[in-house]
Amino acid sequence: MEPTEANRALLAVMDQASRDMGAGSVTAHDPSQRGAGDVSFVSPPLAALDGLGALGRNEHAPGSR
Repeated sequence: MEPTEANRALLAVMDQASRDMGAGSVTAHDPSQRGAGDVSFVSPPLAALDGLGALGRNEHAPGSR
């Protein structure tokens, strides 16, 4: 899913909500450094965010990569 102005605008809303809750900033990662999410198959034309979970090892379950 390539970055678009609509996706950046949606990210700005998510970032502000996270900051308002005291959870810190939400930033985009380099598209070449992330996997493909299901939303990639419907965006565009829909603005979408994906990959809002944890980064690193054991993010899905103990022992996962």
